[in-house]
Amino acid sequence: MTQDSKRVTLSNVRFSFVNILTPREPQDGGAPKYSTTVLLPKSDVAGKQRLDAAIEVAIQEGISSKWNGQRPAAPNIPVHDGDGLRPGGEPFGPECAGHWVFTASANLSYPPQVVDAALQPILSAAEVYSGMFGNVAIRTF
Repeated sequence: MTQDSKRVTLSNVRFSFVNILTPREPQDGGAPKYSTTVLLPKSDVAGKQRLDAAIEVAIQEGISSKWNGQRPAAPNIPVHDGDGLRPGGEPFGPECAGHWVFTASANLSYPPQVVDAALQPILSAAEVYSGMFGNVAIRTF
């Protein structure tokens, strides 16, 4: 399995809780991270299939490298139905309706590359904000 098979690009997603130019410390403590919540429209069936395939590749890699050859009964799949409940039991906000919801993050060693439509680096947080639409390339693990 190659690293590329765990990488997926999704187009026309909506961003929420955007912290991709300045890292933020998690609410439960720990090291600061870059992160954003990604809202993938349920109408993007092909995008969801690519995301699911990348997650499955990561699970298969985990079976051999982390779980001693055994698939866990319920591996942690961090993609949630925005029409349902959060893992803690509370409902998602109305902006999540009709979307698949997940958080993408990176530690300080691997800051995300943020570019505009012309592939020029974006350096101003005013240009990347919650509620905007864009494309995202992620790597599952």
